[in-house]
Amino acid sequence: MKNKNGYPIVFTSSATEMSDFRDDPFRAFMGGFPQFFTVIQGYPPIKHDERGAKFAPYGLRKIQAILLKNGFKDEDMIAVHPKYIKKVVGTDTKIIAISAMDPLALAYVDLTYSGFLGMGEATNALEFRKMCFKIKSLKNRHIKLIVGGAGTWQIANNKAMNYLGVDHVIMGESEMGVADTFRKIGKNEQLPPIIKFNSPTEESIVPIQHGVIHGGVELSRGCGRNCQFCSPTMRNRRDIPVDQVLNEVEVNVRAGNRMITLISEDILIYGCKSPKFIPNEDAICNLAKGIAKFGEIKYIQPVHISLACVSAAPTIIPKLTEIFWDKSINQIKGRYRIHKRQIMSAETGIETGSPRIMEKYMRGKCLPFTPKEWPDIVLQSMGILNDNDWLPLASFLLDMPEETEDDTLKTIELVDDLKGYEVFLMPVLFVPLGDCILRNERKADWSKVTDASRELFLRCWENNVYTYKDDYIKGIYKTIIRLLAGGIYLYYYRWREQRKSYKRLIKYISGLTA
Repeated sequence: MKNKNGYPIVFTSSATEMSDFRDDPFRAFMGGFPQFFTVIQGYPPIKHDERGAKFAPYGLRKIQAILLKNGFKDEDMIAVHPKYIKKVVGTDTKIIAISAMDPLALAYVDLTYSGFLGMGEATNALEFRKMCFKIKSLKNRHIKLIVGGAGTWQIANNKAMNYLGVDHVIMGESEMGVADTFRKIGKNEQLPPIIKFNSPTEESIVPIQHGVIHGGVELSRGCGRNCQFCSPTMRNRRDIPVDQVLNEVEVNVRAGNRMITLISEDILIYGCKSPKFIPNEDAICNLAKGIAKFGEIKYIQPVHISLACVSAAPTIIPKLTEIFWDKSINQIKGRYRIHKRQIMSAETGIETGSPRIMEKYMRGKCLPFTPKEWPDIVLQSMGILNDNDWLPLASFLLDMPEETEDDTLKTIELVDDLKGYEVFLMPVLFVPLGDCILRNERKADWSKVTDASRELFLRCWENNVYTYKDDYIKGIYKTIIRLLAGGIYLYYYRWREQRKSYKRLIKYISGLTA
């Protein structure tokens, strides 16, 4: 991997993004926690060989593929963990390109849990800054630092770019101009600091050519439901052709991946032509069958599903379960085990139990149903998922703009109704992402949230502890976690008056209360 004169183009990401979190995609959420908690569970560097990182974030691999299609040479590019950056940067290096999901820890999980725990900055932000400063010390006037990815809105300003040593921020999807941009930067031509690209058509989206962390393959882009707090809403929905999806699966399998992650805002609307988002079962099942034919795959991990689709087509989840079933071990090809059985998991957004908030900010989320039906649809869909060994991670948004106490109480009622269902609840503060419709609204803050929102947060996590403690906290680990929680309570939160409401949860985990 060492190159005396360096590689002309070097790709990297922060240490949290260049880790597979011990082959667990959901542990990657811990990057949004203070480093004390992240270090405990670990985020080791991805494995490397003579050609750099064996696997890298999907965005970096996509840029590599675009460049290769446009005449760049594979031997002139390398992707590495930031700890190896000195080995691959030299006199021939022209560009260091970074993929950033949440560089300043301003997204939902980071802002919510670093603020809640109150024990320092989120690990994502710490590692991104550490990486940029390391690169800054290596740079000369011939090397340009470029940052792209979903989190670029956080640093797309002169102050942040100067502080971090960033020369150019690329915003938007890259197919339509990134090759020309890299070529011009390599020739030291002048370009604006912030570069924006238009969205490509399906035909312009090229497949990856190198392995991706967690075996990521792209099924579709965009969503179309028009939730005002969400970034993908700002992009048109485009489905990737089945042959191209399977091509990316093959690339990952050939690179040694035994898990495939299905990247989409909602796998259940793949191939959907209905304006009311009624799933196209044939299109979804044909795609799933093609993926399941790869015998080397041990785990299949969908990223996102919508609860409205589950109820709109109640036979689709049983069909997918059957397709993803591994007959050799009589288990579904899911990554996780709960209650001694293997399960399929995916993220989904419940967000609220208030029909008024649904109507105001996310009416499209419940289609083909109405906002008034949303609480019942959530429960019905959870029942279908659980009956078929699917246990989702579901988000709730706290303290939405113009949310009333009555709205929050309706959400608390829904959380109470979910007790007994197998679902991991993830409450997060509302954040006006820089590229969403509500970007100019005020962000929620722990110092200002209502008592009802605090109660909702606690109810969600008490529900999680109640549901999953016997699966994840066993034997000596149960004792260690209870002692740790008790210690945190006694030596930290007990003496911080502004955090009184959090003591209830810590005491509950530690066993200091029933």
